[in-house]
Amino acid sequence: MGSLGFPAVLEILELIQRRDLVAADEQIIALEAECSAMASLPSPPPSSSSPSSPSSPSCRQTRDVALLYDALLAQLWAVVGESVPSGRPYPLLRSVVRVLEQEEAADARHPFGIPGRPRGLRRRWEEAVGRAAVERLGQVVVGGGLGPRLAALAGRAVGDLGMARCHVVPVYPAGYDAFGVYAKGYHRALAQQLVALAQRPLAVPELYLLLDWHSNTYTREVLGHPEIGALLQAQDLGPLLPPETQRGLERSCIAAVKVRHGGHRGAPGGTGMGTR
Repeated sequence: MGSLGFPAVLEILELIQRRDLVAADEQIIALEAECSAMASLPSPPPSSSSPSSPSSPSCRQTRDVALLYDALLAQLWAVVGESVPSGRPYPLLRSVVRVLEQEEAADARHPFGIPGRPRGLRRRWEEAVGRAAVERLGQVVVGGGLGPRLAALAGRAVGDLGMARCHVVPVYPAGYDAFGVYAKGYHRALAQQLVALAQRPLAVPELYLLLDWHSNTYTREVLGHPEIGALLQAQDLGPLLPPETQRGLERSCIAAVKVRHGGHRGAPGGTGMGTR
């Protein structure tokens, strides 16, 4: 890559901006290794340019590496977010996987002693998948009340997981459990949406609908969807609503029905608390 310095940093930034992500990561790893080698050299007598000074070359180069990684990760996670809605094979995703593999290998070589290592990009990739799912469901805009919104959220989740199964998951090595990661990401994103809806003032029919969707419709129409259900059977996703939130909705539903019917117990047709 040549000698350390500002031109080398600009060269790597240009690679990142062009989304030549594998080459950029290779050069960042090499730059990091050179910084580590410089830091291990005997320290000169204390002066304004010593390694302990914030303006010393080794400190500047360490900061350069950190900034370059930030820029690289921003592009990696942008590609992750673009791959599912593209609706087709997304070649850049292979570059993301290669970078993850390179970084895992670098972590294994230098687990301790280098600033920023281990970077744990596999874990951060999982977090990026989750953020992308939250963003996708947050883009769902539909009028007509709670029922259409729940249906639209379920449709987006099923559609995206179907795209992930066809075009995204095959890019990842088997050990990544990629479909499981995407399923958990969308499950948690749906959970956020449901918790937000549960915090709104809801009439009795909406309370009943939300409880029924949580306990029955989600299991049937999302987890049991023919395109993705078989792959989700082994996933221990858990409930969408926290138990206390669910119990609070059930209490609100029962109390509202009692008021409406002058003290009679129970909601018409039940509250959807059990799974059918």
